Amino acid sequence: MISKVLDSYLTTIKVLAPKMLDGSSNLGKKLIARLVVLPSFMLGGLVVPRHSVMAAHTINHWGSGQLSDYQKRMEMSILFLILILMAVGTFLTYRFTAIVEKNNRKYRFINKLANGEFLLYYQPIVNPDQKKVMACEALLRMKDNDKILSPFHFLETIEDLGLMEQVTLWVLKRVIKDYQEIKTHNSNLDDDFYISLNVSFKELGSSSFIEQVKEILSQIDLTQIKLCFEIVEKYHLEDEVLTNKVIQDLRSLGIKVAIDDFGVEYANLDMLDKIDYDIIKLDKHFIDEIQTSFIRQESVIFIGKVIEYYQKRMVMEGLEYPKQLEVLQELYPGVVYIQGYLYSPPISLEEMKIFTLQLT
Repeated sequence: MISKVLDSYLTTIKVLAPKMLDGSSNLGKKLIARLVVLPSFMLGGLVVPRHSVMAAHTINHWGSGQLSDYQKRMEMSILFLILILMAVGTFLTYRFTAIVEKNNRKYRFINKLANGEFLLYYQPIVNPDQKKVMACEALLRMKDNDKILSPFHFLETIEDLGLMEQVTLWVLKRVIKDYQEIKTHNSNLDDDFYISLNVSFKELGSSSFIEQVKEILSQIDLTQIKLCFEIVEKYHLEDEVLTNKVIQDLRSLGIKVAIDDFGVEYANLDMLDKIDYDIIKLDKHFIDEIQTSFIRQESVIFIGKVIEYYQKRMVMEGLEYPKQLEVLQELYPGVVYIQGYLYSPPISLEEMKIFTLQLT
């Protein structure tokens, strides 16, 4: 049916074009000439059959060279209408193509999850005073042939496709499974060893996401599998009351809550009065150049006092050198957990199962 209509349209244009050009205005000639050569898909479904009003009017009058002002205005109106409808059709075609492509990309990423192309690496979190592995953070990775890619290469795509909740739920299920393997095989872990994973305020504000989280958690013993949700600063805290209700529910189940990347972007001091938490993770920014930066030294001291007052825990991210640890311990004598290359980079599940601290 569509091909017949398009054939009718193209035949009509070819037949009428010479006659239309004879009697039409200069602008009309240019527009009609454009219509003859435009690809049919650009018309967005607009066709002019042989026996249409426009075709009949054109055959009877346009070739006579006697166009009234009214007829010329009609000519211009019709031509402009055609161009507008063509533009709309082109836009809708583009949008439809974009939607189809986005759905195809979603399907490919969902397949990657199902086919084992995503995996988790784990970075140990250490108590340097007790020389114990207190926890580890689950970090998402993606296989690419023989390479392992960090989130820098794919996280933005996951967010653009609206798959972040689905991926976080996959991470949660995988962490629960891996926790049991790590605890079974590694005897060098603290008794209260936990695994942390990232969630955002946006996810905590999603009722469907929280329902699925609670359903997953209801199937395990949270006294045996200890988890921590690290709230990342990707999105603003929008509904403070709802978010706190969700956090209270999670903590009542035994889930720890951490504020990730504290001190940058949205994770600032104001956040400490807005949500309940168990752990603050200080961003790597604070440890960089801590040996020489007065501001960073004083910031660590101040935040340490806040931590002590509220009886919370502090994790310092990004330590790489022994000297950084020495300065940190001189500045703040309280308990600080360390996460960084000083002790270990992110490692695979198999490596985490046998990980031990290299004591010096």
